[in-house]
Amino acid sequence: MTGSIQPLLERLGACEEARKWAGKRTLAQAWSGCPRGDWLLWLAARLGIDRRLVVRATAECARPALRYVPEGETLPGAAIETALAWCDGRATIEEVREAAWAAW
Repeated sequence: MTGSIQPLLERLGACEEARKWAGKRTLAQAWSGCPRGDWLLWLAARLGIDRRLVVRATAECARPALRYVPEGETLPGAAIETALAWCDGRATIEEVREAAWAAW
């Protein structure tokens, strides 16, 4: 894609804030300069990137935030590890959901 990413974002239903930020950028420009990782993860999922790769990227993005979890609170870390286990075929999607709800 060499033209503006706008038509793609509109077709995929991107939020107004993301579309406004993207402006006339190409896909490559938007991807390399995007200030919001959540927008990139959303776009990757909408473009059909393998779900396990998107989940792995999301989990790895979330991992550094664990330093803000109170000492002794293990549920957020367990949710991340369960998601990564699912990516490797070592957990079921139901186990991921249970871990996520427990962490919530």
